[in-house]
Amino acid sequence: MRKILLKILIFLLKHFSRLIILKYKPIIIGVSGTVGKSSTKEAIYNVLKAKNKVRASRGSFNNEIGLPLTILGEYYQTGGFLFWLKVFFLAFFKIIFKSDYPKFLILEYGADKPKDIDYLLQVTSPLIGVFVSSSDVPVHVEFYSCPKEVAEEDAKIISSLSEKGFAILNFDDKTVLSSKNLTKAKVLTYGFNKGADVRITGFKNCCQGYNPLGIIFKLQYQKQSVTVKIDGVFGKGQAYATAVSAAVGLILGFTLKEMADIFPFYQSLPGRLKLIKGIKSCYLIDDSYNTSPSSAKEALDVLKDLKAKRKVAILGDMLELGEYSVEAHKNIGKLAAGFVDVLITVGTKAKFIAEGARKTKFIKKNISDCPLVIDCPLVIDCPLVISFANSDEAKINIEKIIKPNDLILVKGSQGVRMEKISFKIMAEPAKAGQLLPRQYGKWLK
Repeated sequence: MRKILLKILIFLLKHFSRLIILKYKPIIIGVSGTVGKSSTKEAIYNVLKAKNKVRASRGSFNNEIGLPLTILGEYYQTGGFLFWLKVFFLAFFKIIFKSDYPKFLILEYGADKPKDIDYLLQVTSPLIGVFVSSSDVPVHVEFYSCPKEVAEEDAKIISSLSEKGFAILNFDDKTVLSSKNLTKAKVLTYGFNKGADVRITGFKNCCQGYNPLGIIFKLQYQKQSVTVKIDGVFGKGQAYATAVSAAVGLILGFTLKEMADIFPFYQSLPGRLKLIKGIKSCYLIDDSYNTSPSSAKEALDVLKDLKAKRKVAILGDMLELGEYSVEAHKNIGKLAAGFVDVLITVGTKAKFIAEGARKTKFIKKNISDCPLVIDCPLVIDCPLVISFANSDEAKINIEKIIKPNDLILVKGSQGVRMEKISFKIMAEPAKAGQLLPRQYGKWLK
């Protein structure tokens, strides 16, 4: 019975949203890729809202329910029967009567399994398609025979574009760039490498002493160049997202100079390399929304770049990697071993991160650094590598491990619930609702 009701719901969402699109004819900007969709979407939203009425998908609204729901209205989470009754009543009202509808829709096209993008494109196809990234070991690869199939699925957003459309492609990603051969749309590229239309140069993760600040870089387009400084966010991924927003803005008539005044207002979403003040005067870089091998590497690169008295990496399971799982976790452990002072792993798969670190001869620097961990049955190579079975176990012990002025990275897949650990570390837990992911409804149970 439940499956039948779900099919009916999906059917209604699809057809109501198509009628809305047909009536209001918004300009649709679609974003696909394995890593960076949400940050890219938010960066585009930050630019376009300066002059226009814009709506962007929220949370994980990138599937057969979330994408059409975004078209129907400004919703942040789903609910029960009364919620859906309200959704369809208001949608029906908008179809029958003229309503104030956004000029732009920014939608995420997610690909959890084969043909997901096909279905979403049946709901609506974009005028501007953005393909942000592929990966050698992308998330959801366990549902595909190989990573190449995941990239091919994500690239469908580019092949769907009409001749009047625009494709915005990551110049630094060869797989993404090759999708330019799939479309007759106009192509605009972005990236760090020479040859990108919108080029990023001089990138830095900035800090003042041991205080993390944000990022600074330059954007170049043709003969124009602007300096971009954004506080409270980190990582090249945020520079990529800003470059995409610049490319979209240029297509829609913005100048690079006027966008330079808008870029600093961008704020990262909860759980995406977000800087939060922590207990004991420490700094927390919360990246607990989700993870993949490529995003974990980027997060560790940020931790490596910033100055700190002691660097602590708290890394959880990377899920949905299929046959690539063990090796991918070990590789992340090897990366962390090169520079972190304390490595904490969370989850059964993340123990391979610890194993990867040990194999690189993770050296004990000072026995006095050894934390006193009570009731922790999985202490490995103390003082520098500690493993917990789950986030609940980790959050109980984490305060005993943290020292004053630590710089702490928290990263892991959604299923591991790493935000529980971040909640214990943050100095002002009352702000969790605006700073951490999954602070509502079923997630708080």
